[in-house]
Amino acid sequence: FPSHDTFNVVTHLTLMPEFHALAGLTHADVGRAAQLFSDAFPECGSQELLKQELLDNYDHYRFSLDVQETLFNPDMVFYYLMQLASQKKPPTDLLDVNCRIDYDKLRMIAQPPELTDDSYLESLIETVKTGTTKGRLLTSFSAYHLHSALTLPSLLFYMGLLTLEDEDFDGLRFAIPNRVIKQMHWQELYELLLRQKHIKVNIPEVQHCLGLMAWRGSLEPLVELIQKHVLNMLSVQDMKYMSEEVIKVLIALS
Repeated sequence: FPSHDTFNVVTHLTLMPEFHALAGLTHADVGRAAQLFSDAFPECGSQELLKQELLDNYDHYRFSLDVQETLFNPDMVFYYLMQLASQKKPPTDLLDVNCRIDYDKLRMIAQPPELTDDSYLESLIETVKTGTTKGRLLTSFSAYHLHSALTLPSLLFYMGLLTLEDEDFDGLRFAIPNRVIKQMHWQELYELLLRQKHIKVNIPEVQHCLGLMAWRGSLEPLVELIQKHVLNMLSVQDMKYMSEEVIKVLIALS
């Protein structure tokens, strides 16, 4: 048979509950790894603290609602342990650069050329604000429906940016799985706002304001900076996005 015909009969195992554990590391796997690591490198902290750090940053992936236990991202767990063993401290960047999602490619898929960034921006802000989004889980993507709003949650799910949380009467509820992935969403939202509204960031000025906040407890310079260079440049329509969560994103990523 030609290669494309052979591939068409491959069975998709990702969503099958009996193969769920193949998609990541279980809690037992990570608990055992944390124990072995702590025994080998006691100077790096206790087993309990290590497992909690891995839990917060790399856990909570679920590929089937028929399975209760969530999974850890194996690439990120091994990256963290390797960095910790080498540097004797947690990595500064909790996300391995090899696992970083290319949002430009996602935007090209999720948004047709004739639309502005508003549709994508609204969806992203809603996801970051609530941590969840509703939708159907698609198992295939036709070119005709690729740019449908119903497609985006599934694209984010298969790219590891959302995971299955629960099922409601009106569909599946997808959730941001962990702290590291939420930070990726924040970074994309930050860059999207800067690009769409032509906002330029003066890094030395931002660092100065952050230093005043960290060392002297003075928040006013940073608030004034955001007001002057961000909020004053936004329209009334834009301001509807400026929730407490979005302001936190701007401060955290400035």
